[in-house]
Amino acid sequence: MSASSPVPLRPGRILMATDLSARCDRALDRAIQLSAQWQVPLQVVHAAPREAIGARSAADTLASIRKRIERDLDDGAIDVRVEEGEPADVILDVARRSGSDLIVLGDASGVPGRRLLGNTVETLVRSAPASVLVVKQRPRGGYRRVLVGTDLTPESRHGLETAAALFPDAGFTLLHALDIPYESLWLD
Repeated sequence: MSASSPVPLRPGRILMATDLSARCDRALDRAIQLSAQWQVPLQVVHAAPREAIGARSAADTLASIRKRIERDLDDGAIDVRVEEGEPADVILDVARRSGSDLIVLGDASGVPGRRLLGNTVETLVRSAPASVLVVKQRPRGGYRRVLVGTDLTPESRHGLETAAALFPDAGFTLLHALDIPYESLWLD
């Protein structure tokens, strides 16, 4: 993206990915809050890995999962997708098909199986056709502080401009990390 690319005022569609764990409740709350704040549609997706479906028929299992998600949602207007497959693959496919501009999911750190869950997050961050927001805490209102990483490229400038457009009332901290080659030779 060039430095002259227009900054979007807001995403046109939000996709929230859930694995039905408690940490995803936080991401769901944030996705609902952002959807209402920006007045954009929200879609929720769950990927049921083939090995997790078990002996029951896939259709019954997927329907049961869909009902569970819909029960957690107060708004019947939210589109719910439950599909069989590997989580990262399903989320990427649904994001592309739906034209989502933001993917929201829960934080995988500090839970058993983090390596597998971390791989899903890593795959999404590297391959998603949209921005990815990993939610760690329950929302307590809009974002008041935003940390933006930069490597001083036009792409990172675009990221800063986008964040400023999306959260105009927030305070911003710009972070640039520098790896000094042969640091031990230069510093004591």
